[in-house]
Amino acid sequence: MAIKKVALVKAGVVDNIIQYDTDATWDVPAGYTTVDATSAAEVGGTYSGGSFGAANKPPQTTKETLINTLCGGTDLTLAEVNSLLREMV
Repeated sequence: MAIKKVALVKAGVVDNIIQYDTDATWDVPAGYTTVDATSAAEVGGTYSGGSFGAANKPPQTTKETLINTLCGGTDLTLAEVNSLLREMV
């Protein structure tokens, strides 16, 4: 039994990453291609020219922005931080 990890790609987007037993019979769903998944493969990411690209991340929430700011992750001013705090209460 050999297990293989592949990305299911449709129109250049990774829709799923699966593992399957290569000794078993398995049909690729219509409209998809399979690509050997590397550590760079992620659902929602892209696949083009033999390379995986990162998935688009949703915008940060107010809470995430505030936490990142307080932990040194962004360059917000004190006034902007105060504004974010007021939004949370």
